[in-house]
Amino acid sequence: MTVFDVYVERARDDSAEGRGLLAQRVAQRFGLDPASVTGLVSAGRFRVKSRVADDIARRLGAELQALGAVVSIVDAEGQPPPTADEMGMSLKIRLDAVDVSALVALDGSAGEKREVAAAAFQPPAGEGFPEEEVVELAEPEMLDARPMSVAPMPAAEAPLPPTGPLSVAPRPRTPLLAQTTGGHIAVLGGRLRDKPVLHAALGVVLALVVGFIPACLYAGHVRTHEIRPLRHEEVVLLHRPPAVPTRTAVEVRADITSIKWREFFVCAGMWLVIGGAGAWSYFRLT
Repeated sequence: MTVFDVYVERARDDSAEGRGLLAQRVAQRFGLDPASVTGLVSAGRFRVKSRVADDIARRLGAELQALGAVVSIVDAEGQPPPTADEMGMSLKIRLDAVDVSALVALDGSAGEKREVAAAAFQPPAGEGFPEEEVVELAEPEMLDARPMSVAPMPAAEAPLPPTGPLSVAPRPRTPLLAQTTGGHIAVLGGRLRDKPVLHAALGVVLALVVGFIPACLYAGHVRTHEIRPLRHEEVVLLHRPPAVPTRTAVEVRADITSIKWREFFVCAGMWLVIGGAGAWSYFRLT
């Protein structure tokens, strides 16, 4: 059986970017070191596989061509594998050389020259024949380059791109609240990120509401337990002052003003901190 060697001549796009893209594709497809493959592609012609059968060489060559390489397949004498037309012509020559008159028919008759179809020489249908072992690209053989004449691969062996309409799988339905693989919670099936304006508006509203509630509770506590007693004391000092007052109504009013400023700054800080934490959680989880 004739065996063949598979060579990568160059990248189909011979620019620096094309060679780098070819090296990246080959390294990813066959699990090789990208740096070694890049060096081989940049250096020029190198051998990928040696002494393999015709069908394996063609299969490997077609896959490398699909990755963007210019491939050649040659035997030990530097000749490419035969094409389909050449193989058919060789079979016809061998059939014409057969002396049909010397064959004995199944019914015992002899000497009758009959037409023998080429299909009679094919393997019987239904018999199981083991497939050739698939040969993967090996890095040590890629480094074994031998100078020899280049025989380009027949253009008919290049794989054709797929044709026909592309089928799009339907988008699976998701619940209103689902846990995604990245650890985030996809609210409404993750559709909020498809509408950035609505997504941002909901985040701002949520931050305002979340920050407003604790700030409002704190303000109510201050007004009930601190400002209301001071106002009552101010009214008493204005309308029924004691004989020996400890302080005046002006001092009480100053205390009320100071408490109001403290209430304002604390409420603003609570609103910003709690609302910011709520906004961060919302945008992080949705």
